[in-house]
Amino acid sequence: MIKYFFILFTFIASFKVLSCEMTLPDKIFFINDQKIETLPASLQTACDQSSTIDLVNSLKNSNGVIPGFHIARGASIENLKITNNKVQINSLNEFVKEKLNLAGDLFITDLKVTGIDGALTLTEDQNLNIKCYQCERPGTYALNIEINSPFGKATKWGQIHIQRQVQVVKVKDEIRAINTDLTPDMFEEALIFTDRPSDYLKSKNEVVFYKNNKHFPVGHAVKKYDIVPINLVQRGQQAKVVIQSSSLKLSGYGIPLRSGAKGQNIELRNPKSNRTFSATVIDFNKVLVEL
Repeated sequence: MIKYFFILFTFIASFKVLSCEMTLPDKIFFINDQKIETLPASLQTACDQSSTIDLVNSLKNSNGVIPGFHIARGASIENLKITNNKVQINSLNEFVKEKLNLAGDLFITDLKVTGIDGALTLTEDQNLNIKCYQCERPGTYALNIEINSPFGKATKWGQIHIQRQVQVVKVKDEIRAINTDLTPDMFEEALIFTDRPSDYLKSKNEVVFYKNNKHFPVGHAVKKYDIVPINLVQRGQQAKVVIQSSSLKLSGYGIPLRSGAKGQNIELRNPKSNRTFSATVIDFNKVLVEL
């Protein structure tokens, strides 16, 4: 009788240890900002479905080839056994970016694949080939994904949104009044993704050359049409003139014939010779002549 109970106990214990076995896809390509809501058909498990979905989603932050036992050890599922020796985990967004050889400041900020929920899964002998026509600049493009294996080829279609990462100037504290004298300490510099980098002010040190033409809420990224340039040089008031070439830099003074804002070309008069010349406004009471 004792022997019988010992065998029965051993059998039950063994069953409990092996009661949650899982076979993950050999390769998982996660889509950024998407969660898996239903289990991929290639995932086999005897575990609770909700817990399994949580486990798979938790792998999104991983990258590279991960041993199966390591995944099981870090999981919250009791008595979990991963049958895979290893699982390859990648970000599909980063994979596509690399294959398209995008410039370093270009990123795929949105990616959708028809019929795919959160991740694209492959077997060990399958590989991806990416095609995207003229995807070298910000915009929305059709994406062709070929899944190749020794047994044939399958095609999936999707869409990607490519944006450029740029530094912008953001408002630290709300600026209610219009035509405020702006100072750098009112702003902070931050990185954002955008289709139109040229729309934004890039440096908080530049704000002193402008006044705001609208209310600025906290966190607002300042665009060039949100601000109005102020005149840095005034008609008739002496301004410093910097004369510069690749091998020369001189300075003197001139009398502006009209007022001008940063970046504008204006005419000035040489007070000694009375001759006029053109220069670009670069700072308060300062212009540049490039030779």
